Amino acid sequence: MKGKKTGGRDFQKGHKAFTNPLTEEAMELRKMSLEDFIRAAREILHMTPEQAKVLAEDKQTPYFKRIILKVICKGDFKEINMLMERLFGKPKEIIEATTNNTHTITSDDRKQIINDLLALRQKAHDR
Repeated sequence: MKGKKTGGRDFQKGHKAFTNPLTEEAMELRKMSLEDFIRAAREILHMTPEQAKVLAEDKQTPYFKRIILKVICKGDFKEINMLMERLFGKPKEIIEATTNNTHTITSDDRKQIINDLLALRQKAHDR
């Protein structure tokens, strides 16, 4: 059969393989601005868990605030993590290591070491 090679599988048009659709709450959280979150967080930080549960179910509570409350009450760390990364960005990873002579390896040193190792690997491969 000519055309696209599918590895023996016949995919239907429009079918998305290996997708994990976001929940409705996750899609709404992606639309939230940082200012919206900060305003809601200031109010939520002073609530008891019982107050948070009541407000999460109250239809008079703004939708984005209800979503945050539901995510927090549910304890869904994947959605909480997505929310934090969406609003504040991924945290920077700082890797430090010390040797016997107390020389601290910075991230720039780490990049240089990796580049040196890759160059050695390429040199060994070329032989």
